[in-house]
Amino acid sequence: MGQRHQIFAKGFINEKTEKTHVVGLHHQWLYGGTAIASLKNVVEFIKKNESNNPMKKNNYLYKEDFEKLMNMLYTLNPKKGYFYSRGLISLNKEAKEYNDLNSLEPEYQDCNDGQTFIDFTVGKKPMVGFVFPFNTEMEPEGGKKELQIQKWRVLSPREYVNLYYDLGTILQDKKHEWYSFVKEVESEIKYLERNTLQMTQEDFFKLYPQYESCFDYMKKEVLEVINEKKLA
Repeated sequence: MGQRHQIFAKGFINEKTEKTHVVGLHHQWLYGGTAIASLKNVVEFIKKNESNNPMKKNNYLYKEDFEKLMNMLYTLNPKKGYFYSRGLISLNKEAKEYNDLNSLEPEYQDCNDGQTFIDFTVGKKPMVGFVFPFNTEMEPEGGKKELQIQKWRVLSPREYVNLYYDLGTILQDKKHEWYSFVKEVESEIKYLERNTLQMTQEDFFKLYPQYESCFDYMKKEVLEVINEKKLA
């Protein structure tokens, strides 16, 4: 049960044997606007953090510290007054305890609301994207049609949120019950658009080349439907 979502974050660490490390988290209740708010929380904190910064090669961050940092940022969001301590599971810890090599594989997760991918190793801004590890259909709040999402299709924060709330329609109606919430989500999306790089399909398959063979590059319906609205 729940809105099950996983987070995979790649960053630089202070290790002699490993230069980068991937943190995997399973969140039992994360989707739509809350996934965007949590991602903004991560980006905002990392931007202000100097010594323990996974974007910097010469940092003081060990792999255990990186795991704790991501766990903390997805547990607590002071600006939102958000605290979620239950149902957040370390996929790294599972891999260590059970020697399960699939624990960090996106394909084998208990997921129904997509996955967040963050790469801190690509430059001055983190690269982000959202992916569903299965083919599915979504009917956004305020929307008039179902949207089909292809397995492994990389979505921007705006495209991901539009699967849950039709931003263009709701933001034009101040009396809509979701207006205030969606307006805040729109502000968080714009922050991410300014302060992150958008992960491309090619970027994703560099991280996970094993999934490219089952991907249809010609199937772009969901992106065309979302982007034809010409959102602000």
